[in-house]
Amino acid sequence: MMIGVRTPFVLVGTAAFLAAVALPGLGQQQPEVVGLSVADLAGRLNVAPGEVTVGSVEEVTWPDGSLGHPEPGRFYTQAEVPGYRVILEAGGTQYEYHTSRTRLFVFCGAVEASGATPGTAPATTPGHGLLPVQPGPSPVSPGASGAAYVCYLRAAPNDPNGNSALVGRRISDRVETVWLDGVTTYAISPTGSILAVRRTSRSTHDLLLKPPGGQPQSLANGFAFRGLSWQGATARFSFWSRERIDAPWSLCLGDTSGTIRKLSVEVAVPIKPTAVQWGTDCGVFSVPISDTSATIYVIEAVTGNLLGPTFQGDEASLVTVPAATRAPQ
Repeated sequence: MMIGVRTPFVLVGTAAFLAAVALPGLGQQQPEVVGLSVADLAGRLNVAPGEVTVGSVEEVTWPDGSLGHPEPGRFYTQAEVPGYRVILEAGGTQYEYHTSRTRLFVFCGAVEASGATPGTAPATTPGHGLLPVQPGPSPVSPGASGAAYVCYLRAAPNDPNGNSALVGRRISDRVETVWLDGVTTYAISPTGSILAVRRTSRSTHDLLLKPPGGQPQSLANGFAFRGLSWQGATARFSFWSRERIDAPWSLCLGDTSGTIRKLSVEVAVPIKPTAVQWGTDCGVFSVPISDTSATIYVIEAVTGNLLGPTFQGDEASLVTVPAATRAPQ
């Protein structure tokens, strides 16, 4: 089943919108790209641009075209890019952007989630501002302690393929441990198994599985992987795979025994499907049809069969879609 092609989306009135953005305290020398970042954050949070303030703008030279925040499955120019690390604030939360000196920018997430001092980027994690807190692995054996951790990717400047180290910081005492070297993205199960992607060349990636206390093993290789997700505390997971540069995204199911099954669900490039969000009996994923809406699909957990009918909705509200098929009693 090949899922449709994204429709064009045109942003109207951008110049006038940016002209109204207030950038306090930075005078006439404020780079234009900071205004673009302010406008982007206001749109993400659905607030007025005047409610977003600029905390700091730091000059940075990024090592390549990813601006210090590489996305799995994408390739970047290898020349250094002069730009800025921008900290914005809205609603009491600080957000980090990486930019060029022109009009390019990357949203990196909430700074405060990293435990960093407000107004600064995380000193130990250049290029990675969004550090999700999740229950996790102990420093020795993932899944053994149930302690709360901050998990993040720490940049590895000497890695020839732009991989990072997956690091866990225990919240109770801030002790950090490298759980897995050389990865670009990851998903950790409630039981401590780690599913991760490692870039092995400019056009190939490996999908890795690291069990609690064990060594990582390669499950698959291909052009790109995205949307890694676990089916709760089960041994099953899902991901999207592109076997070749000219191939569509294929939805795959796997388990910790190493078995992988490709489903009959394909999404044409350049559309980027979301990770499956799993409930008790089924999961949901969305495929963008514009920059503001998406078609939402429901998939059975064990068989991988698509359940109908599908429906369209605001892509940002997908997280509120109930995934369990049983009605509350």
